[in-house]
Amino acid sequence: MENLISTLKHFSKLDFQSKQAVINNGRPMPELKDLLQTNGQKITRSFQTEWYQRKDWLCGCATKNRLYCFPCLLFSTCDNVWTNIGFGDLKNLPRSLNKHERSITHIQSQIALKTFGTSRIDLALNDQQRLNVSIHNAKVKENREILKDLINAVCFLAKQELAFRGNDESAKSSNRGNYVELLHAFAEKDETLARHLETSTVFSGLSNRIQNDLIEAVSDVIKNDIRHEINAAPFVGVEVDETTDVTNKAQVSVILRYVDTSDVKEAFLGFDDVSDDRRAPAIADYVLGVLGKYNCVEKLVAQTYDGAAVMASALNGVQAKIREKLANTITYYGTRYTVGMILCYGSTGGLTDFVEIIQIAILDNCVHFIVKLLAA
Repeated sequence: MENLISTLKHFSKLDFQSKQAVINNGRPMPELKDLLQTNGQKITRSFQTEWYQRKDWLCGCATKNRLYCFPCLLFSTCDNVWTNIGFGDLKNLPRSLNKHERSITHIQSQIALKTFGTSRIDLALNDQQRLNVSIHNAKVKENREILKDLINAVCFLAKQELAFRGNDESAKSSNRGNYVELLHAFAEKDETLARHLETSTVFSGLSNRIQNDLIEAVSDVIKNDIRHEINAAPFVGVEVDETTDVTNKAQVSVILRYVDTSDVKEAFLGFDDVSDDRRAPAIADYVLGVLGKYNCVEKLVAQTYDGAAVMASALNGVQAKIREKLANTITYYGTRYTVGMILCYGSTGGLTDFVEIIQIAILDNCVHFIVKLLAA
């Protein structure tokens, strides 16, 4: 029996099978006939085995004539009378039993005993969970690489100003459009992308909606970078052009010009449809709205407007409306050369021709400004 109590005390050092055998054998419950309470020669109290039924955690050692706590012997790391020398004070037994079973260490040991064996299931579940997480992470990593290819295709086509879609994007088409064909060209060198394009049924990345979403996402990233640069710039100029597209809709383009670490930059912000109201006040509100999105209204020092006649008017044009709301706008440049014409000549002609056009435009504006000043 003494060896059994010693084995219980070293329960944590046993292997799983031995631990399971100890628990299956149950707690030792000897009669403990020699556990007595005496008063001289008179026996006043003796241990009754019914205490084992009252407390399902109570066990005993016949060799030492002491009572122990079975769960605490197995799982508790704290030394007390119930795990060390054993309890033998029958006079205070009821009170000590109640006190011990309310202790935190005993409650923890009871829980450990009740759940022993299920921990192996927990470990198995944890292993499966770790495997699932590992598989998920690998899939996420693969999807990121695929998404990187999709974004690279979008950036390449946008940079080269190439159309994304084709007239026939079906699988049997010999030319499915630049975007789809470019991705298949990438797939020839990328097994992961090739497998994705062949097997994906939910998200292949080839649909028009996905193309638009990717274009919008890339645009948002670029605009955020522009916003950060403009926040650091002391001054900003705005260039606005208006033209009518093939669908007879008035499209306004906005370019912000600013200095970023000693380099002059121009940021094209895109086209917007202003067909509903092409009057100068509406266009002015639109321009101020764009400036507001980039937190640079108070930084505006220069403005250029080309295209629509309503914009070119010195009195009622957009520049006049802007100056009414921004009195601190020091100067603006209004030229008879539209931004589109300047860029067109600059991209097709030689550098000398391009510089000459710019110089003529600036000179024309200066003359116009001087004449207006003298006439005032």
